[in-house]
Amino acid sequence: MASSLVARSLARTFSDGLQVYTAAAPNQNFVESLWQGIYWFEVSRAKPSLLVLQASFDTFRKTGIRPGFTSLLDDDSFRASMSAFRQTNPARAWSSDFDEGFKTHSTLAAASETETDKSSTVESRLRGLLEGVPLFAAREKRRSSFLTALYLARVHLLRISPTTKRHITGQPLEQNLQALLDLVAIARQHDCEVLVYNAPTNPAVSMFYEDEYDRYLKRLAEEVTGAGAHFVDLRNVVESPNWGY
Repeated sequence: MASSLVARSLARTFSDGLQVYTAAAPNQNFVESLWQGIYWFEVSRAKPSLLVLQASFDTFRKTGIRPGFTSLLDDDSFRASMSAFRQTNPARAWSSDFDEGFKTHSTLAAASETETDKSSTVESRLRGLLEGVPLFAAREKRRSSFLTALYLARVHLLRISPTTKRHITGQPLEQNLQALLDLVAIARQHDCEVLVYNAPTNPAVSMFYEDEYDRYLKRLAEEVTGAGAHFVDLRNVVESPNWGY
């Protein structure tokens, strides 16, 4: 919704065919954003002229590259660009995540080939017959229910709630911040302006250790502006009564 409102506002201001593209994925971290950014700037013919990035607390707590992003390696041009990028940036905080992304893609590709090979085997025909058995047919639903039960047990036993305070430190922070700075760098190399904004938070809910949050926010602002991006802090832009439940 926010990006749609921004696009509408920009359309009223500019009349030269400006296009706004929403590229973010749910819970996307900056290592995934860098992975995706390499595609935009090194492979895609239509390159962004302005990149708007949201920096939120949760962004810096998650690492890894999900399979949906690794599928970009199916594109030979992207794979070549990735190899070149890794060679010129050999020892980065996010390097292990990129390595795992390549491994994930190889594993999924091998599994896909195996499934293709088995398509006409006895196992495949047996699976087809078993789909008629209710217990077998509902296996994914039961698996999902089991994982949900494990998650709820963890939340209950550890007394975790949406307002439980979290730390903003450690290796995930370093990996994401390094990836963000490298994304800014590659964007600026392609004459793309970058705007990083600190996402709004509900002032009625204290989710952070204030001293850690202040240090994180100060470092974030200094490093992204030092890398050539613009930064704005929108932490308090939404007042408490407008947050709802």
